Amino acid sequence: MHKSNLYTKVGDKSTTKIFNDICVTKNSALINAIGNIDELSSSISIIYNYDNNPEIKNYLLEIQNTLQTLNSQLAGCAKNNIKPEEAKKIENIIDKLSEKIEPNNKFLLLNNTLASAFCNFTRTIARRAERSIVDLSAQQNVSPEILTYMNRLADLFFIIARVLDGKQA
Repeated sequence: MHKSNLYTKVGDKSTTKIFNDICVTKNSALINAIGNIDELSSSISIIYNYDNNPEIKNYLLEIQNTLQTLNSQLAGCAKNNIKPEEAKKIENIIDKLSEKIEPNNKFLLLNNTLASAFCNFTRTIARRAERSIVDLSAQQNVSPEILTYMNRLADLFFIIARVLDGKQA
């Protein structure tokens, strides 16, 4: 019978291991940021499974892959880095999707479909993740590419929620 390596028992002492077996406390700013990114990616999976738009599904998968790279970078894996063009890709997607909706200058309740509601919820998780990375940047060097990418990502989820919601006003 195969023995599981899933549990290390390191967490029993309120620590966890990151890249290169470095132990950090579970309440550190780093683990908080990594956990928020992980939660964001999980929330994206919900949107992915509630919507059938192949274009948006492709965007979501690409974002999840980039978030994995981002988490690796935060954890200290130097070979995985967010590149400046990642934020530009998000801006291009925002511009493309914005063409499908009417301009808006008022508060919107994005709850017309389950996919749009989850997308709006994901937007709030993205903002929380961004704030936790800003907190982390006060303690350690965080690349500006990460901060820019996270800022654009929440904007993107607002636009995707509007597209999925179908509201044009």
